[in-house]
Amino acid sequence: MGWLTTYTCDEGARELVLVIKFIDDNRAEISAPGYDMKQESGYVLNYTQQVDLVFDTHSFLALLVDLKWKADFRWELDKQEDGQYFFKSVGGQSEGESELNMVKATPEKLQLAMEIQAFKAKMRANDNISYFRVLELNSGERYDYSFIDNKVIFEKPIEESVIRFESEITIKDNSFVLTTPLLVDGKSISEFEYDEATGNFKIINSDDVEGGINFVNSPAIYPQAYMEIGTNVTDLRFYPWHSSDSSSENFQSFFTNTQESLAASGYEFESFRIQWGYAGKYNLVWATIDGEDEYFMFDMVQKDGKIIFELTGYSIEDENLINGLMPFINFFFYEEGFYVKFNGNFKQYSNLTYLLISAKNASFGINFIEWG
Repeated sequence: MGWLTTYTCDEGARELVLVIKFIDDNRAEISAPGYDMKQESGYVLNYTQQVDLVFDTHSFLALLVDLKWKADFRWELDKQEDGQYFFKSVGGQSEGESELNMVKATPEKLQLAMEIQAFKAKMRANDNISYFRVLELNSGERYDYSFIDNKVIFEKPIEESVIRFESEITIKDNSFVLTTPLLVDGKSISEFEYDEATGNFKIINSDDVEGGINFVNSPAIYPQAYMEIGTNVTDLRFYPWHSSDSSSENFQSFFTNTQESLAASGYEFESFRIQWGYAGKYNLVWATIDGEDEYFMFDMVQKDGKIIFELTGYSIEDENLINGLMPFINFFFYEEGFYVKFNGNFKQYSNLTYLLISAKNASFGINFIEWG
């Protein structure tokens, strides 16, 4: 069967189960059973001061690098234990760190690995439901939740600081157990059961504590990037040819539907951007339509860790165009506003990117490039 390989990348946030079979002429068959993908790649195995493994032709391993998963296709052997080979990445800073854990494959090992991967996927972030996942207790306490590098992390704001708790886990049939229980007011929380209907996890093993890990529209800890907006950051741009890849699928669908609806009426909605302090005093959302820039004027309010855009006027005189843009207008200028998260650099450039996450529906996130 080849080698059963667990591939961990994106700073521990993503994990894939692969089967790699090394064949003749320095070729390797690489399959990802969970995604029904199979490709061939060339490989080089070097023996110098360490063992280096490089997949040297473009395959979906290289594609993961292109997707900004902080992945790699070059590794060096880190250690060997009990028939397992542990490789760590040797790529540059743009690739980040990734790991390969390889062991001789059997049908039983592959089945178990697939089941574990499927359950871990339920524990990880899912932007299609919400960018925010929070442990909510019946006492009213809230902790931001994340699952990275096989560790559960809970974080809770306390005045000007943050309490951070992390624990390794063990996985059971439909639940996970913290190897180090979380203590809340002297009471212990150790096990969470998955609810297929909601995608949430319910506390099932605790000292009289109720609650669970839920997808929600507001985090326990406000992202602080909102304080940059309109001051240090004064020009944000959304370009479908880049920003869509890093925006949520729900927003991508919404924007595409808006474009298609306008196209049916004879308008081409190309892109949009947000600019603060235009001509020294105006805050504008520019929308490029049929090659021309139209604008929506707004006042911005910062409240409860969010930015809120309050519409004060617009340049468009065509009523049919305004009606066609109404879903976009209602989305952008509703009273709940947006949370703002820093979202890394724009490719290899120094430009930063920011994610505006709808506080009304946190599965809608727009990735903007800082300009200027």
